[in-house]
Amino acid sequence: MKINYKEINQLFFQFCHEVINEPLCFFSEADLQAMLYRKLHSEFSEPITTNYSKGPNSKSKYTTYQVHREYGVRDRPKERMDLVIFSEEDISKINTPNLTIKQNNQEEYLVPEVGIELGTHKTTNYKEHLDGDIDKLKELNRGYLVYIMREESLSSVYSETGQKTKKRIEKDIMEETESFYPFPSNIISLIFLVKIQKQDKIWGKCRFYNPLLNEWKPINLKNIYDDLNNTF
Repeated sequence: MKINYKEINQLFFQFCHEVINEPLCFFSEADLQAMLYRKLHSEFSEPITTNYSKGPNSKSKYTTYQVHREYGVRDRPKERMDLVIFSEEDISKINTPNLTIKQNNQEEYLVPEVGIELGTHKTTNYKEHLDGDIDKLKELNRGYLVYIMREESLSSVYSETGQKTKKRIEKDIMEETESFYPFPSNIISLIFLVKIQKQDKIWGKCRFYNPLLNEWKPINLKNIYDDLNNTF
């Protein structure tokens, strides 16, 4: 199936809308990956023919799908991409059982048309993680950063503990995100902070990083899909 970026964008916007409105639906990044894989696979469910024959004298060739998880990164043997979407043309070049291309005894991973990297509040060393994800995506036709981070502090924002949490989030997440501006033009960054429970009635349960303006803004839970659609 040909990749339609407008439709893929809308799928990601809807995914973010659903997760943020029910933020306990995931425990870890692996949950987000599985949920997003299911949505993407439903859009790209048709098997595509590879260039790997089923036998020495067989004209029949194996098939695979366009969406895969934890696929290797070319020239980075220890790294993986959370999710990838291959073009049909890329898949037609696959000639090994490892879904790679082998030429002159050299085996290489495909460079996917689309790459997706995920992050949550459990991500360690946020700046390093974000920097690494951007580096993996910046050379692709299209990259998506989907970071959904829960703010789980039960302390009042006016308490000493609450103030420390607020300052940590501002310094370690918000300011660090802004330091990457401008993001590569091929990457759509969907980065959110979501308050789970708060002791005070504070406006803005969800904050979204707008990469075009390099600023964080409150976003209405009911309008997440529409706001993202209008932003990108």
